Amino acid sequence: MKINRSTFLLLGIIILGLNLAFCALAQAEQPQEDVLDAGAFARQERHGHSCAITFDDGPNKHTAELLDILKGRGIHATFFVLGENVEKEPDLVRRMAQEGHEVDNHSFDHPKLRALNAQQQWEEIEHTERLLKGLGVVPKFFRPPYGSYNAETVRDAARDNLVLVLWSVDSLDWKYRTVHDIEAHVVPKTPSTARGIFLFHDIHETTVTAMPDILDKLAKSGCSFVTLSQWLALHPDAAKQQQNGK
Repeated sequence: MKINRSTFLLLGIIILGLNLAFCALAQAEQPQEDVLDAGAFARQERHGHSCAITFDDGPNKHTAELLDILKGRGIHATFFVLGENVEKEPDLVRRMAQEGHEVDNHSFDHPKLRALNAQQQWEEIEHTERLLKGLGVVPKFFRPPYGSYNAETVRDAARDNLVLVLWSVDSLDWKYRTVHDIEAHVVPKTPSTARGIFLFHDIHETTVTAMPDILDKLAKSGCSFVTLSQWLALHPDAAKQQQNGK
C-alpha cells in the first residue's frame, strides 16, 4: 500500500503527541514536590549545629517518661504519631502540645502506603488528621511509615496541607536495642559535628532508657536542639531546593 507524504506527516504528529503524553504521565508519577528527604537535608547540613529530634509510632506507655526526660533538659522534639495510638492516649498528645513539642501525622495504623490504593492512603492520613484536630493539634508534616511513599501519598498529604518529610540520621533503634548500638548510629565520632533530622521511636523502652545519655552526648557533640519547623526555618533552602526538584 502506498503512503503519501501527508499520511507520514499525520503519523509523525500522532507519535509526537503520544510521546509527550507519556512524558507528562511519567513526570506526574514522580513525587518531587512537597517532599523533604535526606538529600534535601544533606544539602543544608554542611554548616550549623541544628538538631531536630523526632519520634515515630507513639504515643504509648513509654512516652510519658520520655516527655519527662525532654522537659528536664528543656528540649522540644517533634512527634509523628499514629492515629490508633492517639485514640488510646489523647492526654499524652495534649501534653506533647502543651509542653511545646510539635505533633505531626504518621498515618493511622502504620501500613506500607505504596501497597494501598489512592482512597486507602487518603483515609490513613485523613483519619489521623481528624483525630489530632479534634484535640486542638494542627499538624504541618506527614511522615510515611517505613519512609515508603509514591506520588499519590504526596498528593493526599497536600490535600491536608501537609508536607511529606523524612529524616537524615536514622538511629535504627527498632533494630538495635542497646544504648551502645543506638549511639553508634547517631553520635558522631568527630567533636562538634552533630546536626540533622534524627529519627527515633518512643514505643521502645530501650530507646527511652537510652535517651538521657544520647541527648547529653549529642549536646556535647554540638547539637542545638530544635523542632522540625524550627530546623526548616533555619534552613529554608532545603524546602526550596526540593520543591524545585534539585
